[in-house]
Amino acid sequence: MWGRWAVVVAGVAMGWGCDSGGSGTGGTAGTGGGGGSGGTTTQTPTFDECPLSNELHIASVIIDGAGMVVGPAAASVSGTVSSVGIEAPPSGDCGTGQAWVQIDPGGGEPVWLACFQAPSLVWDFAVGDAVSLEQTVNEHPPASASVRTTLRKAGALMFHAEWAFYEADLALPEGIGAARGDKLCASADACETEGFAMTATLGAESVGVLPGEAGVVSGYKLYLDRWFSQKPSSGCDGGDSFIVLSITRAP
Repeated sequence: MWGRWAVVVAGVAMGWGCDSGGSGTGGTAGTGGGGGSGGTTTQTPTFDECPLSNELHIASVIIDGAGMVVGPAAASVSGTVSSVGIEAPPSGDCGTGQAWVQIDPGGGEPVWLACFQAPSLVWDFAVGDAVSLEQTVNEHPPASASVRTTLRKAGALMFHAEWAFYEADLALPEGIGAARGDKLCASADACETEGFAMTATLGAESVGVLPGEAGVVSGYKLYLDRWFSQKPSSGCDGGDSFIVLSITRAP
């Protein structure tokens, strides 16, 4: 059943799966301070051939100006960075290993907090940087909502994450495309889950990416946590997929 996957998306537990699993925190490296941040978070994970029960390695938590965690719902804020770091976020609602940035909307409005995690995420922000944060959602009851979260600095994409429960929900920024690649494995679970690689494209460039790995296309690094396809049945009552990926700028 879908509800047995614990997925950390915008600070709430979302469901997917026909096997058990959980949200992973991974390792961290480096420290961040109030004046700026540079470094990477989350060690590259190791994946089984068919990673039904492997931990997730992508997470985002958004906390609005009222101090409330924004769940799988639309959200948008822009302003300047007031504080930043790559570990020890200033709210217990974020995981301890997450990179974070506080956004001051200006005009006396209270600051927002955004926390993120992805393998080898490079966090390059300084106080005063102009940033914008947006989260969009596709609802498909009874399946979990598909969620995408995007953070930009001075208009440039810095972090994007997708949790899609239908392949058709994938909506990557900057003209980047993602499609199901080679089939890697199959499970005998009630969902008849199959695992796939991903083919990412941008313009004339394309790259194949395996689960638990990253590929670079036209200056963007795409990390694929998993690309599952399933066949809904009496034992599987959600969408047709479970796709988790992130996009960052390539170093």
